[in-house]
Amino acid sequence: VKVSRQTNSWWSNVSLGQGFGTPDGREFLLTNILNKELPTVERRKYASLLADAGEVYFSTNNGPVWTSEQRAGINSNNHYLKRLAQIAAFNDLDPEIRLDLIKFFQRVPYSFDKDIPSVIEDVKDAETVLKWFLAKTTSEDLKYELERALIINRDEDQLSPDLPTIASILKPRDPSDNFHPPSGQLGFSYDYLIVREGSWTPRIAFVDVKTGRKSIAEWPGDSIKGLMGGGGSATSLPKNLSHGHYRIFLEFLENGKVIATSHYFEADL
Repeated sequence: VKVSRQTNSWWSNVSLGQGFGTPDGREFLLTNILNKELPTVERRKYASLLADAGEVYFSTNNGPVWTSEQRAGINSNNHYLKRLAQIAAFNDLDPEIRLDLIKFFQRVPYSFDKDIPSVIEDVKDAETVLKWFLAKTTSEDLKYELERALIINRDEDQLSPDLPTIASILKPRDPSDNFHPPSGQLGFSYDYLIVREGSWTPRIAFVDVKTGRKSIAEWPGDSIKGLMGGGGSATSLPKNLSHGHYRIFLEFLENGKVIATSHYFEADL
């Protein structure tokens, strides 16, 4: 416990997390993540160690050096990943801790060998819980992080048909950037994850929440390439945009057709 409080460097965190890579160690992390008597910052520290402790419950290492015989000997995962997903979805957690748990699933490799069927089954059970939470939550930020958790490290043919091949979000520009767009422009930040290769032309849509009227602003850069990325920028507001409360999001075009939209933010313009 003392070491976890004093560890700050990336490599020290990795080493410490791997030290919890036993069934008892993983249970210790879960117990303390749920302990509301501990400060949030300490519970988040335990949550940050989960990924390096590994996702295979009855293992004492994190996988890369397993022999086929060792993998074949793992016939149960103790519903470990499903339990983690249930903690994230069903418990009254601080938003930061909930997000830490969702980000754990963004680091699960999803490349288990066929001779660990219990882990594959556990992943699927956890996905069912996360999909339920995705349908339930009203937070655009959480929806985006859940979509990332459900599609990252997968090939397109591994995705459920109800999941997007592009997960993305548009947000207001972070005030700490100290960026102040000129009059008539909108500052924003964005993030995306794409499962399949390709090149998409994004644009920014403004939908008046009251009237439903939609206006379009051009993307202030080149087409999006690569499987993941993000950043911050600004774009000129659409001409003749009337005063109102707007929902603002990205649209991704392929061959002139909108094939995906991002999660949005709202603003008075």
